[in-house]
Amino acid sequence: MKFDVEDVSSVKKKISIVMPSEKVGSKIDQAYRQLGKTVKIDGFRPGKAPRRMLEKQYGDKVLDEVLDGILKESYPVIIEKSEIAPVAYPEFGGEKITAGEDFAFTLLVDVKPEIDPKGYDGVSIKEKKVDVADKDVIAELEKLQKSFATLVDVEGRAIEKGDLVTFDFEGFVDGEPLANAKADDSKLEIGSGQFIPGFEDGMIGMSKDEKGEVKANFPDDYHEKGIAGKEAIFNVFIKEIKTPKLPELDDEFAKSVGDYKTIEDLKKRTKEDLENAAKENSKKEMQQEIVDILLKENSFEVPDSMVEGQARHKAEETKKQMAGYGMPEDAIAKQLETMSADIFKNAKKQVETALILESIAAKEKLEVKDEDIDKYFDDMADKSGKPVSEIKGYFEDKKEYLKETLMDNQVIDLLMSKAKIS
Repeated sequence: MKFDVEDVSSVKKKISIVMPSEKVGSKIDQAYRQLGKTVKIDGFRPGKAPRRMLEKQYGDKVLDEVLDGILKESYPVIIEKSEIAPVAYPEFGGEKITAGEDFAFTLLVDVKPEIDPKGYDGVSIKEKKVDVADKDVIAELEKLQKSFATLVDVEGRAIEKGDLVTFDFEGFVDGEPLANAKADDSKLEIGSGQFIPGFEDGMIGMSKDEKGEVKANFPDDYHEKGIAGKEAIFNVFIKEIKTPKLPELDDEFAKSVGDYKTIEDLKKRTKEDLENAAKENSKKEMQQEIVDILLKENSFEVPDSMVEGQARHKAEETKKQMAGYGMPEDAIAKQLETMSADIFKNAKKQVETALILESIAAKEKLEVKDEDIDKYFDDMADKSGKPVSEIKGYFEDKKEYLKETLMDNQVIDLLMSKAKIS
């Protein structure tokens, strides 16, 4: 077997291979011998059917199998000898195999670009100022307050925004019942925007045990085309109205939510947490700014297969999230189509970021040691309160991902240490 490697671009190589006719013929003969032992042809005992009969009935299948076998056998050998590091399975090019002739074919292989990173020593960035105001603390406390709210029955008034309503309903469009638009004991927070426009506003002012009609409009881009843009009428029966009762923001509340003696202690801790979160966010913004600067100063190609793989992975994640929210499949498909350009753009930047960080790690001879991994496990255990063994078990089949993450962290720490922060 002979082969030549040609640079198509900085991220793609073309491998031209010629398999001698003798070897091709040997593999074809071997395939027919194996086939003859297993197939049954009328008028012949097993293993006694003439070659010409096998060729007539199974010729195309045999040649396809031989081709597949040649690719699987030759590809690892070529990769090892040529010292190519492919990032995806190759693209095959060539004619069909013909008995008695040399078999010439090509493989297009995506590889990572060779990057000599520049400009990462002393990147100038501005520190993001951290300022947590009293109103920010109050807003955070109010979120906590709402999370500890209890629901109480509403007496003597109608539905208001923020109430939790239990009700029966049935929907109609053009006088016809809507499919999947009938339910008993449905629960809805008024003002949450879970139903179509107009539905929740139409329930405001209704009272417990009241029956009535609520008008609402399906959006023009609603996923069910037959009712998109149409007005619907819902027959509703209000069974129960509850409203959240907020606890007082006092010392007793502070004691109930944690190890605090007074509400002032809780405010102090809340402010500290907000400041720490703001500092961490500021740090991430500065890190991203450094990466963005480096990507501008270091121009390089990225393999299409890496970007496409990352985009597929992100699209699949997004699809699972949407399905978890209960979105119909056709609505998910439409949303993903709308998002596809952004998904691809973000995937390309993620790949570019990974490649530039990897090149810096190689240039600086950074490495992830066993003690680095052990420290990460210990830190994760401390933060989560889980035993180290459980953390290790979680990463058992994610070792490469963990090493890549820790390596990226090392590079980012190095860049931050070298940066000129004003």
